Amino acid sequence: TIYDIVLQNGAIWCSTTNGFLLKSEDIGITWSKFLPADIPDTVDYKFPYHNYHGQCVDVYGDTLWVGTFLGMNSSFDGGETCTNYSWPLDGSDPESDQMPGNFITAVEHKVVDGKTYVWVASHPYYWNGNTLGKYGLCVTSDNGQTWEYKKDLDYTNAAYNFAFGHSGASDARISDSTVYATTESGLIVSYDLGDNW
Repeated sequence: TIYDIVLQNGAIWCSTTNGFLLKSEDIGITWSKFLPADIPDTVDYKFPYHNYHGQCVDVYGDTLWVGTFLGMNSSFDGGETCTNYSWPLDGSDPESDQMPGNFITAVEHKVVDGKTYVWVASHPYYWNGNTLGKYGLCVTSDNGQTWEYKKDLDYTNAAYNFAFGHSGASDARISDSTVYATTESGLIVSYDLGDNW
């Protein structure tokens, strides 16, 4: 299943449950599987390999963000190295860094005043009786070193996608700080980078 697609500098990137990412550099004529070195090239279906299942992707410059069944992955060197952010397997709440987890349904970036904000929609993942993560919208502005949940949600209004406002919009309320999110129960919007909805 292909869940997400990004076009960037002539390349097409797709997140796929059949192997993290697919990439085409010739407008879709040929495709190659794109896997970080620490993810196996075969499906095992045991929990540690659920990072194989790509749900969403965002690509800009040499930066890749890929959401999977095992949290969020980032690369800042075109995919040569990759860091995974995921909820502890014992189900404990990582209050220190509030990472998204563990089932990621959307990732999008927005540059505001020269700073890049990466927005993530997360759902919990249930494994061996543990709840890994929570429903909500979270954001990082320091390349994943810290995360902040901007909106707690539940299964009745789980989030699936983002869109952003821009300066110069015809409505004065819309600006670079405007964030839209689609949910099970409708569209929600923040005009101040997620502080209020």
